[in-house]
Amino acid sequence: MRFAHIAFLATLLSTVFLTACSSDIDVSCEPDCTDRACGPDPVCGHSCGICGDNATCEDGLCECEHQVCNGLCCAADEFCRNNRCLLPTDPCFDDTTCATQHRECISVQDEAICGDCLSGHYDFNGQCDVDCTGRVCGPTPNGDLDCGTCPGATDYCTSEGLCEDDCAGRNCGPSPHAGFDCGSCSAEGEICMLGQCGVPEWQNPAPLGTIPWQAAYDNCNTLTFDGHNDWRLPTINELRALIVGCPNMETGGACEVTDSCLYMDYCDGDDCGACPWEQGPSDGCYWPAEMQGECAYYWSVSEIADRDGFVWTMHYAHAGLGSKDKDGISFVRCIRRATP
Repeated sequence: MRFAHIAFLATLLSTVFLTACSSDIDVSCEPDCTDRACGPDPVCGHSCGICGDNATCEDGLCECEHQVCNGLCCAADEFCRNNRCLLPTDPCFDDTTCATQHRECISVQDEAICGDCLSGHYDFNGQCDVDCTGRVCGPTPNGDLDCGTCPGATDYCTSEGLCEDDCAGRNCGPSPHAGFDCGSCSAEGEICMLGQCGVPEWQNPAPLGTIPWQAAYDNCNTLTFDGHNDWRLPTINELRALIVGCPNMETGGACEVTDSCLYMDYCDGDDCGACPWEQGPSDGCYWPAEMQGECAYYWSVSEIADRDGFVWTMHYAHAGLGSKDKDGISFVRCIRRATP
């Protein structure tokens, strides 16, 4: 019996040895299955994987023969319904009740039964509500769960529950969503222009005549002046940067109407009151001596947050804020960033 076992093992080892020697696959070769999910690798011929049911391998990738459904391949007689491959005869094929309730539809004796909450939802007092799946901050849409807080000092939580740096691409002024301080400008002549420090260049002299807001906006965007074509309508912060001789209305003054505070009812307080009429340092105007143009109201691009169709304006005869309907008329002076 012992000799019979030895003979069997010898025959088996011989077969394995001959098979390995006769194979075309080099067992010492390092296979490369980069970007391949199936079929032989192009270097050694080793298998990179086998496709699942109802799929074929095409150029190293598994391709569904019929429909793709939630990462699976449906059979030829199946269709994707509520993220599942179902036959048209399945009770859940045309289900809307369970889908509306965000519950799994289960076929039981030719009847559709609503089961557990779908992925991404949880059971809250018998209702399937959205959970924190895919969210890292803020509340769930219904407010039942707190998904966390953002770690960065200037991070804000988006409506999708993701953290984003609100000061990304900005080096000054308030952040656009949460109002974080993104920095200040310290170089001589610089102001904060749409989140970037720069020296402003003003259209000077300002054009004669008053025009509606949309015309002012379009004229600045299409203006070619002084060898440049990157002009635009200024913000209320930028119009305030021109104020000279009226401390409350100058940049950093007590008036709270800024690019980050555009509500009339909340931001436009007593500190935004105008200075004496035509008592400014430049022939009565509250702007630098080199400015030329009518000492009057000028359009900004800044819309009043709680007044539909109205925008902020600045009157340089008394350094006073104004609010005008876009269909009204005012003067316009375009601006551009002179430094990169």
